Amino acid sequence: MPETPWLLRRIFDAVDFWDKKRAGRWSVKWECRLTSLKISDLDRISKLAEGKKIRAVVGRVAKSGDLQTIRDACTAIKSGKGSVGKFVIEID
Repeated sequence: MPETPWLLRRIFDAVDFWDKKRAGRWSVKWECRLTSLKISDLDRISKLAEGKKIRAVVGRVAKSGDLQTIRDACTAIKSGKGSVGKFVIEID
């Protein structure tokens, strides 16, 4: 994979800085990472997932039609309580 040119990285850094400042107005912590993975890394991760050595932590699951559950979960996440794991909305 080719390396990102220096000027383009600086532009990304400036945009990231601006986004962090804007998000900070609402007390949101913004973090963006530009990473590159090798095929060997992806193969290793997929083998770990298939062998159940790693797994995603899912806190709550809601159907897309169940608006009350979605509202409740979003309220809990926004308040900083009950947000262990990912909140998943299943699209029907």
